Amino acid sequence: MKTEWRDNLVRAIERDGRSLRAISVAAGLGQNYLNQMLVRGTAPTTTALVSLCDVLGVSVTSILTGGDLGPSEEELLRISSGLSDRQIDLLIELARQMKEAEPQ
Repeated sequence: MKTEWRDNLVRAIERDGRSLRAISVAAGLGQNYLNQMLVRGTAPTTTALVSLCDVLGVSVTSILTGGDLGPSEEELLRISSGLSDRQIDLLIELARQMKEAEPQ
């Protein structure tokens, strides 16, 4: 993944106006989570990114791509972020089967 997502996250943080600590705490993360993530250059976990986006009032897609998905796609992303690897594999397989079964 390019560092573009990090730039998008920093812009969302700057627009929010709260301190890194306040945003981290509001997202249910450690009080220094954002600061350490940005200083160290590490990527957040999916769960942490979803929490940060919720607190910042932005979509995960807008952070990752600079664009946006529709509400249904965004909801699917949020739901899948809490699933185990096995559950995600099953969800992907189900989606593939549904797509193949759909009349062209």
